[in-house]
Amino acid sequence: VEKNPNSATGWYLKGCVELNMKRDFAAARESFTRALEIDNDFVDANVNMAYTFMNEVVARRNAGDFKLDRNNKEEFDKEYEVIKKYYEQALVYMERAQMLKPEEPKIWASALQQIYTKIKYWLKNI
Repeated sequence: VEKNPNSATGWYLKGCVELNMKRDFAAARESFTRALEIDNDFVDANVNMAYTFMNEVVARRNAGDFKLDRNNKEEFDKEYEVIKKYYEQALVYMERAQMLKPEEPKIWASALQQIYTKIKYWLKNI
């Protein structure tokens, strides 16, 4: 990206390193955002942007940030709302990937199902 700051692929690859190797979700989002500013139809950048939100929830839960203790309803509801916001953000990018590549559900179907389940999206659409 230093040599070619207008390379969507360069920003995408930088984001992949930040997401998968460094686990720096904010930095990965910045890189994927740059890639998508250059090419909004970049399917893999949309998919990985969604995963920055999904994987951050998992990392934060593993770190103890989210207890999700159903015995403490007030705390559970508060944590659930935070988590739901992450998944709502992921939804935008994963649905875009679905729209761009409807013929390739292996790219988006499993993650999209997980997102819908996590935000109880299906309840809103019954």
